[in-house]
This record gives sequence, C-alpha cells and structure tokens, in this order.
Amino acid sequence: GEAIANGGELKKPYLIDSISTSEKTFYKGKTESLGTACSKESAAYVSNAMKKAADSYGVDKKLGIHAKTGTAQVDGAYRASFVSFNDRYTVCIVENNTGKAGKNLAGSAVRIYKELSKLS
Repeated sequence: GEAIANGGELKKPYLIDSISTSEKTFYKGKTESLGTACSKESAAYVSNAMKKAADSYGVDKKLGIHAKTGTAQVDGAYRASFVSFNDRYTVCIVENNTGKAGKNLAGSAVRIYKELSKLS
C-alpha cells in the first residue's frame, strides 16, 4: 500500500519523526527511497481501485481511505485482512481464527483513522 500511495516509490519506514525540546531538535527522521516498485501510472490505477473499494465498504469518504481486503480459509477458520492508507497514515489489520471477512474490519480501521486524526 505504501508504494501505491507514493506514486510507485517504496520508502524506508522509520518510527520516530523527531526528538526535540522547545529549544532544540536532537533528531529528525528522514525519508529514504528504496527504489521504484511500479510505475506512477500503475500506482495511480491501483490507488483509484483501492479508493473505490473503500467507498464500496461504506468507509467515510471524508477520511480519504484507500483499501484492499483479504479473506483466507486456514484450518477451518478465516484469516481476515484490511490493508489501507490515506494521505497521512497506513493501517493494516489482520484477524486470525475468525468468522469475519476482510471487509468486516473496515469499522475498526475507520476508528483507528479517526483516533490518528486527533494527533495532528
């Protein structure tokens, strides 16, 4: 999802944006490219399809979420997944040994995005 959100460019993840006091910044995270995963055109095509998928799951359009779900049967139970991104965050939820399909995780993802939006 991250490379699709970045126009095909795969970026190295980092956990800390910055460490600072009111007087000084001691550390600032930096974005590094790991290369191109796909063309910009392919990324735009997949991104558009993921946006339409999120809309079809009833996700609040104001959140700008693009999503892909997955459901697999594993030993008689299901593994459900909901992989998504918007312009600021990427959220991936996987639930093992469940009776749910991936699209049933959309509500949990929306709650996470709403909480994340409070941080900005």
